[in-house]
Amino acid sequence: MVKLRLKRCGRKQHATYRIVAIDVRSRREGRDLRKVGFYDPINNQTYLNARAIAYFLERGAQPTETVRDILKKSDTVQNYLERLKEYRRMNSNCRRYTCQLLTVKKRKKYVDLTNQTLFELSE
Repeated sequence: MVKLRLKRCGRKQHATYRIVAIDVRSRREGRDLRKVGFYDPINNQTYLNARAIAYFLERGAQPTETVRDILKKSDTVQNYLERLKEYRRMNSNCRRYTCQLLTVKKRKKYVDLTNQTLFELSE
């Protein structure tokens, strides 16, 4: 199982954290799968790679409580996930209607919207 959690880095008394996707069985400083963000609590700076975070969340990664709070504060990941769901919904609707039936001059023609090609059927 994969978790999104904080990995400590920085110097003494000035901790900064990387937000990483890491296997649950790995230790805190262990090898991560991918770095997906950065968090500096002292300067209150946060950088999040929304695309990478969405990738891991869609595949079942569980964020820790702290990372979940950081993600809630920044709406970028939520907005990205909502736009991705909307895009996928629209894309599935387009796939359903790729071939439309048109009647032109008593001939039936199919228009394949994905390739913009025209198929004629003779009756």
